[in-house]
Amino acid sequence: MEDITTFEMLPDEMILFVCKHLRCAEILYSFFNLNSRLNSTITDYCHYVNLRDVTYKQFNFVATQIIPRIGLSIRSFVFNGKWENIMFEELNSKFFHLKLSLMFPQLRVLSLMNFSDIQLNLFLDKITDLFQLVTLDIRNLRGEHSLEFLEKILVSNNNRLKSILFDYDSTSFILNTTKNNEVVPYSNIEELIVNLKTDKMLDYLFTLIPYIKRLHIDFDQLSSDSKSILANVSTLVNLKDFQLRSISQDWSLDEIAHILNKMPYLQRLALNLYTEDVNLINGQNFIQILPSSIVEVHLFILYFFIKPNIEIDTLLSTWPTHIQIKYLLNKLYKYAVIHTIPCDLSSIMIPAKIANYMLVGSEYTRKVKDLKIFDKQFRAAPNLECLRISLSCLNIALNNMSTCELLQKRIIDLEISCVPEIDLIQLDTIAQKFYHLRDLSLSLESPTVFIDSLILKVLSLWKDKNLRGLYIKGLLTDEMNNNLRQWFINHSHLRQEDSFIVEYKTNWFSMWFE
Repeated sequence: MEDITTFEMLPDEMILFVCKHLRCAEILYSFFNLNSRLNSTITDYCHYVNLRDVTYKQFNFVATQIIPRIGLSIRSFVFNGKWENIMFEELNSKFFHLKLSLMFPQLRVLSLMNFSDIQLNLFLDKITDLFQLVTLDIRNLRGEHSLEFLEKILVSNNNRLKSILFDYDSTSFILNTTKNNEVVPYSNIEELIVNLKTDKMLDYLFTLIPYIKRLHIDFDQLSSDSKSILANVSTLVNLKDFQLRSISQDWSLDEIAHILNKMPYLQRLALNLYTEDVNLINGQNFIQILPSSIVEVHLFILYFFIKPNIEIDTLLSTWPTHIQIKYLLNKLYKYAVIHTIPCDLSSIMIPAKIANYMLVGSEYTRKVKDLKIFDKQFRAAPNLECLRISLSCLNIALNNMSTCELLQKRIIDLEISCVPEIDLIQLDTIAQKFYHLRDLSLSLESPTVFIDSLILKVLSLWKDKNLRGLYIKGLLTDEMNNNLRQWFINHSHLRQEDSFIVEYKTNWFSMWFE
């Protein structure tokens, strides 16, 4: 009789190798509490819980049956705004009526994804008395963000937070005019990554976070008023790491100098800028504005030259040997990308016409997590899984055979924005080409367009394609909105016994399948 090999006979190393190809919720759903040995093997997945990209059935089981049992040991948790209401309005479990501090007393890192400004504003009230929580990571935040909203985030969890991080897909904050003597500093904040609509109150931001150690900001051009006001602001003596990304406006060497003058002990500087100032890419001039404490310099500068016969090689020769500089030139459009080697930026913007030449070696992009390429090209991102794109750009990509073939291989999450008319969405092509797609999001520009027929068409096209989540921004008819679940049972292939959840809130329709 042949020996029977079972999964449990595999060594821990092999089981963990299998887990690398699964998502956290899938691991917990499949292996948790089968036996004590497997519980021990997947301990890390019980400490660092991420329930993204799962079916409703998996989420519901993990959230109601497993998280109550491991909540006391969870160190890191990811909340998704798309199911925040489901999780906290669940009536069948006392667990969901508890405070976050009682649910996750050991929580250190909290990640909030796909929240609207209204959702986050309410959710912040739940973030209190978490004695271990020091990091708040917010991604893809939508809506209007005022100064007051930013301040509420800074003081959340009873002023215990040290790190607050926003990704580049989150909407920018707008800082209002405020006098310095009215500023209440938040001395608890040591790390901040944020997008600002304008930097006219850059002095206010510096006063707001006097003990900051790591500051990454994305904003527009420095105003003339900011230069004079900034001169009277206290220096950021604790700041060691500063990164500035601003592609939409022209920056000068003088403007960068005004900012760096407030960072006397800076050790790491990273700039991803647009400039027409030749002085900014002149090495002899640039090193004069650097603090003496500087250790690392990472530059990715898009330089448009006004003079037709500019000598890039001559400019590069002005840089000291300890800052290695290279460039990629486009003479036709009169610009060049000037960058350091290595260029350790977490986010960069690259013109498509030179992107193909640049992304051959890892020396350029070792730490890049957020990549934006001008001119609607995608060949630089062959491993892309999540794609956020406007409808006009997507339609161009769908009509390009090579680009379409590349996208259809890996995309599992597609978010289409700026949809002017429903008829312009190539749903048949998307359903045919994106055969790995699990989550689809559509955002219509007009707030008065009814989406009933659009939803039914998506359900029909993806009937046998294993769609996991559908999210559409638009209006529902009263007939549909009165009883959502029953309406779909009456008008689609879905049946009463099918496992799915559906809701409509703040003009967003959400549907989650088993």
